[in-house]
Amino acid sequence: APRKKKKIKRAYGAPTLEKEKDLLIEKAEWLVNFLESGGIDWMGGGYTTSEEELDPDQVAQELEDGVSRASKEALCDEKVALAVVAADGNLLQYFSEELRENLKVVNVAVRLHREAFEYASESIRSDRKVMLEATREDWPAFEFASPELQADKDFVLQVVKMYPGTLQFASDDLRGDVEVVLEAVKSGGSNFRFASDYVRSLKEVAMEAV
Repeated sequence: APRKKKKIKRAYGAPTLEKEKDLLIEKAEWLVNFLESGGIDWMGGGYTTSEEELDPDQVAQELEDGVSRASKEALCDEKVALAVVAADGNLLQYFSEELRENLKVVNVAVRLHREAFEYASESIRSDRKVMLEATREDWPAFEFASPELQADKDFVLQVVKMYPGTLQFASDDLRGDVEVVLEAVKSGGSNFRFASDYVRSLKEVAMEAV
C-alpha cells in the first residue's frame, strides 16, 4: 500500500507556545522519518506539504533556526527535546541546563551524533558510569569527558586498558605519566605519539612501543 503522505504545517503569524512546540516536533519527526527511510522515497512524494515536496536540507535548517529562536518554555520541554535531538543531536546545545543533564535526552542526542556529548551538562560528562559506558560503546566519546575525568588516573587507566587510543584525550599530566603510557602501548606502539615529549624520550618506554 502506498505510504500516506505526511504534511508539515507552515506557521503564519506569531505562534502560540503549543503551536511552537508542535511545529518543532513535526519538523524533527519528518527528518527522523526521512533518515530512517534512507531518503529513498522522498523524491517519490512520500513526505510532502500540501503544495510542494520538501527538501530535507531546508527542513533541517528550519528546525535549527526554530530551535535557536525558540522560547524558554519550549526549550525546557522534554518532549520537544527528545524529538529534536533524535533528528540532530547537536541541537542539544540550545536546550535548558536541566534537559542537558537529563540522561534520557542526552542518550538520544548522542546515538547518532557522538559529538553532542560536548553539549551535555558537566555533571553528565563527569559521571564515571555514564562516560565509561559511552566509551565502551564508542571509544572516541572519551574526548568529551570532563577535564576532571580526563585527569583521573584510575579512570584513565581503566579506559586505556580497553581502548589504548583514548590516551590522546587524557590530560597533559597523564600523557606524561609512564604507567599510563605503558598501558596504552602494550597492544601496539601507534599510540606512543600521544605521550608527552618527556615520556617519548625515555628509552624503556620507547622500547615497549616498538
